Amino acid sequence: MSLNDVFWQAEKPEEEKKLEVITTEESVLDDLMAYFEQTSNEEWKSVSNKAKEYFDTCLKDLQSFRLTPKTITNFNQKVGKLKENEMQSLGICLSAMIQTSYNHGFNDFEFEEIVADCFGAFLQGTEDNLLKIKAKKIIGVDTLYRAINFSLIAETANGNCVLSFAENGVAEITNHQGIVFGWEMKNCTIYLPNQEVLDKIKKEDYNIGLNVGNNSFVLIDNTLRRDRGVF
Repeated sequence: MSLNDVFWQAEKPEEEKKLEVITTEESVLDDLMAYFEQTSNEEWKSVSNKAKEYFDTCLKDLQSFRLTPKTITNFNQKVGKLKENEMQSLGICLSAMIQTSYNHGFNDFEFEEIVADCFGAFLQGTEDNLLKIKAKKIIGVDTLYRAINFSLIAETANGNCVLSFAENGVAEITNHQGIVFGWEMKNCTIYLPNQEVLDKIKKEDYNIGLNVGNNSFVLIDNTLRRDRGVF
């Protein structure tokens, strides 16, 4: 089925039947899958101008889709396992879907598991309506890269460069594995459950540490741990 599937429907028995376009969840998912397969780029593997260009292209192309949070969750599940060199395209495309949905008035995006690089990259909420994401597990590098005005709750966020260059956000992360966490983030507050998680980040960061400069804060068990500098 596609977005062009049509059915005849009569509003009243005595009235002439009218042609009405009905969009189903299945048809939207099929179209989203086709779009992703046609546009995903396997050549670029790191955050670059091409990544932002792909995000902007997706954002423009997806305006005609009615993307609810549930639809985006279902699309992520439908995609399944990808090749390593497709993971960044998926993350960027998911970001554009979320941004499109948010721009149309939706929020509170929930996922079981995200396996994609650059998931949440370039997202922009507003100060009075943070763009909210909740996930049990995120696996991939550059999560929420350059995101602005966001809220993230994740039981696990595994991958390098989580929250790099993010601004005006709140993140509650129960477990993390990877290096360079929160690099150059600005005006962000990070909630960690205990000292053990922080120690793990420090160890895996090869002494680079958790950069919490630029008016960012780290709280452990809701207690301020450091308001500036690098751990």
